[in-house]
Amino acid sequence: MYRSILVPIDGSLTSLDALKQAFRIEKASITVVCAVPYSGIDMSLFDLQTLEANIQEKLKQFCDTALDAAAEIARGNSASIETICEVGQPHEIIVKTAEERGCDLIVMGRRGLGRIERALTGSVTARVIGFSPIDVLVVPRDSSLGWERIVLATDGSEFSKNATRRAMELVKASGGELKVVSATDMASEFQPLSAELTEKLCEWPRYCVSDVREQAVTIGVHPECIVRQAEAYKAILSVAEECGANLIVMGSHGRTGLKRLLMGSVAEKVIGYASCPVLIIKR
Repeated sequence: MYRSILVPIDGSLTSLDALKQAFRIEKASITVVCAVPYSGIDMSLFDLQTLEANIQEKLKQFCDTALDAAAEIARGNSASIETICEVGQPHEIIVKTAEERGCDLIVMGRRGLGRIERALTGSVTARVIGFSPIDVLVVPRDSSLGWERIVLATDGSEFSKNATRRAMELVKASGGELKVVSATDMASEFQPLSAELTEKLCEWPRYCVSDVREQAVTIGVHPECIVRQAEAYKAILSVAEECGANLIVMGSHGRTGLKRLLMGSVAEKVIGYASCPVLIIKR
C-alpha cells in the first residue's frame, strides 16, 4: 500500500527498531534521515576559536554513526536505503524531507512505557504527526508490525472515514482480520446511568460501526464491530489488547497552531499506551 517510506533515526535503539519494522512493508523504497538539532549539542566540547568547524565535524560524526547503524540493518534485510543528514528542527526536517521526496509514509519509533515517554505533547513525534500531510506509523519499542489483526477506531468524523478507507485497503490486500471499535467516550465515573440514557449514548457509536460494516461488505471484507461504554482511547486499547492486534489504524483530526501537538487527544493517548504499532491517517 505504501511505496516510498521515510524513517527518521537518531541512533537510538527505538528509532532503529522502527527501521526494522519499515522493512516489513514490502516493495517500498526507504529513505533514512538523521535530523540533528543544534540544541542537542554540548558547546563545552568545542574550542570557541574553531566553533563552527568543530560543530560541523561533531554533527558529521553523530550522523555517520547513526546512519552506519541503519545501513547495517538494511544489509541484514538484503535491502538498500538512501541516507540523509540534516541539521535543524527535527520535525521540520522530517516533514520537509518527506514532502520533497514524495514519500507516502513516515515511520517513527516510540520510546518506552514510562510516564514521561508516554506524554507525547511537544515531542518530535507529536509535531511530525501534527504537521505532516502524509500518514505516520508510530512503532513502540520491541513491537512487531503485521497485518493479520487490524483494529480500526472510528467516531464517524471525516478523519475517521479516511482511516476507514485505508484500513479496508490494508485488510483487502493482506487478507487479515478487521475489528472496528467505537465508544461512547464516557468516563467510568459516569457509567452507572439509567438504561435509557446508556442506550441513547450508544446510538452514535453503533451507527459508526454499522456504517463501516456496510462499506466493508461491498469489497468482500467482513469486520467484527464492537461498541464500548468507555473513554475512546481505553476502548481502542482494550480491543487491541484482547485480540492481539498487530496494528491500530485511526484518523488525526485537523488542527492548527498549538493544537497540532495532539494535546490530550485520543490519538496521543493511544500512541502513548499501545503495545502495537499505530498508523495515523492524514490523507
